[in-house]
Amino acid sequence: MKKSLLILAFALMQILTFAQQKALQLTGTILDSATTEAITNVSLKVNGTIITAQSNAIGNYSIRIPAVPAVVCFTHLNYETFNLNVDSSTPSSFTIKLKKKVTVLPIFDVTTNKPQTLAREQPLYIKDYGFYNDKIIVLAYKDKMFSKALLCLMNMDGDTLCSVHIKDPDELYRDCFGNNHLVTKSTDWQLFIDSNIVNFIYPSDIEKFNELLKPVLAEKDNKLIYQQYYYNNQLLQYFFIDKSTRKAEELKVIADEKKMFMLRDAARIIEGSDDPETQARFENLAFYKPIYAPLVKINDTICIFNFPDSVIEFYSDSCKLAKEVPISFSQTGNWKRKIFVDDAKGKVYAMFRKNGITTLKEISLKNGELLNTVVIPEFPFIDNIKVYNNNVYFLYTEHNEINEFKRLYRMKI
Repeated sequence: MKKSLLILAFALMQILTFAQQKALQLTGTILDSATTEAITNVSLKVNGTIITAQSNAIGNYSIRIPAVPAVVCFTHLNYETFNLNVDSSTPSSFTIKLKKKVTVLPIFDVTTNKPQTLAREQPLYIKDYGFYNDKIIVLAYKDKMFSKALLCLMNMDGDTLCSVHIKDPDELYRDCFGNNHLVTKSTDWQLFIDSNIVNFIYPSDIEKFNELLKPVLAEKDNKLIYQQYYYNNQLLQYFFIDKSTRKAEELKVIADEKKMFMLRDAARIIEGSDDPETQARFENLAFYKPIYAPLVKINDTICIFNFPDSVIEFYSDSCKLAKEVPISFSQTGNWKRKIFVDDAKGKVYAMFRKNGITTLKEISLKNGELLNTVVIPEFPFIDNIKVYNNNVYFLYTEHNEINEFKRLYRMKI
């Protein structure tokens, strides 16, 4: 009898041990405890492991817990830290409510940030640039000579770490998987950086690159997302192809109904003119700008800034519409039909320009309102603007220099 009880006790211990060690996929939404609004960019960590995750643009999270019991730590700069004890009885879907921090800020003077030139001491005419973690990749011409094309790797202060002579460069390109490319007139090269050395790998014929890789706007859970314009660029279709099934499925169709109606009469007007070809070009330039409704990926969430319908659309992992946020700033003057995404911080900015001076305004992903305003003073008509890690970067031609070099500038937001 005692032997049977010992066997039974041992079996029970085995079952309990198995139950405690069973893995769990924990999902849910993180909300503000006072407003019940979703909180983005919350960091999650399973204590005692290297497993981490982050909440997306609509507050959803998903993290794998290799064994229970465990403790999941939820942290955010503006909220109090929350520790969730997880055991075998914890539901797989759990809503987290965080309390706002109450912080007393010291008194300080507010000063206007001014743009700083990067690599000013070098005689470089910069054509393009991009980012690789905490480094900057720069495509430039030394002494403003096309025969002296360089690909430079710099730190964030503009100090050159290495440089390579290249031939017939066209642009730098970042693909939907986050890889950087050097595109030349004939070849695409993927850039791999190791120990501050730039390596050129996986060369591809430029026609093949333009046909297969460049059209892909984003990748999400084995789905490749594309776009296609129709009807004089007044109808925009987004669709995705599932790599596992190779089937295409429509994601969204956006149309400018007013312009579509105008197109009905356009053919009659063009045919009745003395010079149909010239009239057609005039019609397209004057009345039919392409629909601007960019699709971007923010914190691993697919978003469409649907300006024709005045909404931001957020899509689920299965590419289904999950949430809409209204926007109205696109109806105001000086907006230049351009947005910029800070991939490092998960923020989006709209561009405004008046008398040549550029202003960026952060777009709230919660309510669509405009937040912080960043004015870039004393630099009219800057170009190639990018926002990265709470800094705005841009190119500006130094007209007061003899050689009129195009320089790279950085300004803290």
